[in-house]
Amino acid sequence: DSGTELLVADYPVQVVLNRIARGSQQARNRGLAAVTTEYVAFLDSDDFITGELHHGMVEALRRTGAEIVFAPWNHDTGRAIGHLHRDDMADLASRNALLLAWAGGRVSQTGAMAWRTDSLRAIGGWDAALTRFQDAEIGFRSIACGLTHCFSHEGQLVYVLHDSDARVTARPWDRDRWSLARFFSYIEELARHHPSEVAMRAALSRWAYRLAVKAFRSGNREAGRVLLGIARRNGKLRY
Repeated sequence: DSGTELLVADYPVQVVLNRIARGSQQARNRGLAAVTTEYVAFLDSDDFITGELHHGMVEALRRTGAEIVFAPWNHDTGRAIGHLHRDDMADLASRNALLLAWAGGRVSQTGAMAWRTDSLRAIGGWDAALTRFQDAEIGFRSIACGLTHCFSHEGQLVYVLHDSDARVTARPWDRDRWSLARFFSYIEELARHHPSEVAMRAALSRWAYRLAVKAFRSGNREAGRVLLGIARRNGKLRY
């Protein structure tokens, strides 16, 4: 499209074009296969950045020798659950703390993460079968698979809550109930081997319950039942 033409005209970039839309996870895997740089990051069309976001992430990776970096992010409304502010980072320094936060729904957007390219390839890139929660899954798996992490305080990613019919979140949740079950089953399996299994399951239960309420309110009863079942399996429903 015209955006691609402008990009090529202004920047020395290589364009990899998908003739058929197969989802962001497969598009990112194609990009991951094509890059030749030491570090890799991904930015969606509904994201914009402020400050020296990417410079800060690369410098943090170089300085610490870590394999994945997390940077500040927020929604454009400034009111979203799950955002990562600079003040949150000190509490998430350990792997266990980060996994617990992730299991509770405090996930990061892909645009606010960067990896050592070889490390992201080593864990297999994106799960091509997932149609929802791809960002949450790749970040959680990066930590669960043992990638060392660090934080950058520079810049910020801002995710724009747009109303386009093409966005994934506009699709009925019922269509993605299998993907939801796959994602949460993966976290449940990891929780079984986590030193803080009870706390991790409790956090997972609260997250699944919040999403179940959202699904039911939007009329997605099948997805709501799947999520409610996950919440019940992992904790007492006293929310």
